[in-house]
Amino acid sequence: MATTVNNSNLTTTTSDRIILNGVTYGGQTSSETSNCDEVYNRIMTIPAYEEDDKGGMTQDFVSIVSATPLPNSAGDVEFQKFEYARITNLDDTYPISIRIADDVDPRIAKQVYVVDVPAGSSYIVHSPSFHANSANIDAQDVMGARATKNRVFAVSAIAHPGTLDDGCDIEVFVVTK
Repeated sequence: MATTVNNSNLTTTTSDRIILNGVTYGGQTSSETSNCDEVYNRIMTIPAYEEDDKGGMTQDFVSIVSATPLPNSAGDVEFQKFEYARITNLDDTYPISIRIADDVDPRIAKQVYVVDVPAGSSYIVHSPSFHANSANIDAQDVMGARATKNRVFAVSAIAHPGTLDDGCDIEVFVVTK
């Protein structure tokens, strides 16, 4: 089947600005990625963290997008074609937590990190490659003889428990080649 999708350029722009004592600080940076031909865009509600009356976890992180060598479900993209992802917390009050792992099954993941995204903020990823460790990471861990390259980029999220049963709305925007 012949495609009717034409490759296009992704343009991302980041800007920041603050005025302190009448002096403006900040800047703007733009980048462009060519030959993009797929977009995954979704607004969804993620559940809030919950515990039962004995302190046992009843709601954990939920999967929102993965980059794998052989994608096999909606929300999966091909690792080699991944270019950009933005996860935006659409809530106006509560933060969300995003977990990034090198395996879709976090119980066997070797590298995992978690970042908190405040209400109304975004977390942007320009590459599916990452390094995580419970100790110091030096340049040799990243670029030298000890460097390991992950082949899976699994993203999951959970809302702050203060949201109760409402959870938080998020926007997931992913671009691939």
